[in-house]
Amino acid sequence: MTYPLRPETTPGYVAARLDDTTLLIDLLAVPNIMNDADTVQHNGRKVLRRNGRDLEPVPLAGSMQSFANGRRTQIMVVADKTGEFALSCDDIRVLPAAKLNVQPLPRCMGGPESLFVGMAMIDETIAFLCNAEELGTITRHLWEQEHGKLTSNPD
Repeated sequence: MTYPLRPETTPGYVAARLDDTTLLIDLLAVPNIMNDADTVQHNGRKVLRRNGRDLEPVPLAGSMQSFANGRRTQIMVVADKTGEFALSCDDIRVLPAAKLNVQPLPRCMGGPESLFVGMAMIDETIAFLCNAEELGTITRHLWEQEHGKLTSNPD
């Protein structure tokens, strides 16, 4: 999947706030947005039931290096090459691509395997366009280091 920087290549973006960080993800990589009320308890873990499988929402911190404390009420399902994963977010908005001026990251802030591939202003906040593949890799890695295998949807 490519990560469009031009409005004509995507219908929009999902802006997801994690603490003080706002992520932008291509709308085509987000098959569903849900809330905490959609979860159920299964084997002592909170999960979303999706297409006959369970997804465990991950409360990734805005630093992308640890987990958030506190309760988040919105959940974004993201699809990558491994399948789907779910992120617990503080706030989620869908924004039309035409309303955002997404720019590439300066070279000093990104690279071929960077989580962030672009940025845009939303109101007075800088939002970072994410590579869904890298976001999935980071999310799964952090979760598995601390909690064991992440319950997620394989292809």
